[in-house]
Amino acid sequence: VSTPGTGDVRNELNKATILGGAVNYAIGVMSLENDQGTYRNTAGVNVPTTWKWLRIQGAMPGENATPGANTNRTTLVSGEYDFYYELWSYNRTTEANDALFAAINGRLLTGPALKGLTVIGSDPGNQPWSRGNRTDTPSAR
Repeated sequence: VSTPGTGDVRNELNKATILGGAVNYAIGVMSLENDQGTYRNTAGVNVPTTWKWLRIQGAMPGENATPGANTNRTTLVSGEYDFYYELWSYNRTTEANDALFAAINGRLLTGPALKGLTVIGSDPGNQPWSRGNRTDTPSAR
């Protein structure tokens, strides 16, 4: 099944059976800000998940097996895998834009960890690896 969004992937992964009653075996790709705890399905109801993260290049993407307790970034920051995307922001310099991006970067750097997200840099807790804004380039320091 091809699905257009993360919620659709989560719903497919959470199905016990497929049409006709056969057991559902599925693999889906989601970014790590998603969690294995509960989620709001397409009917708007919070339901527990039944799926689990697979290892990425031999590394677990979550720090522990407790859904909801992971930042899902420790193994990325330590360089244990390089299956990630870089997000770059380019904005027209205005007072409002500068304030918005300063708030976002400040939260990434100092606030409680945003699940699956980190800042590229050399400071503690930052992602020291980069692809130089090219998805076809291996990670490098």
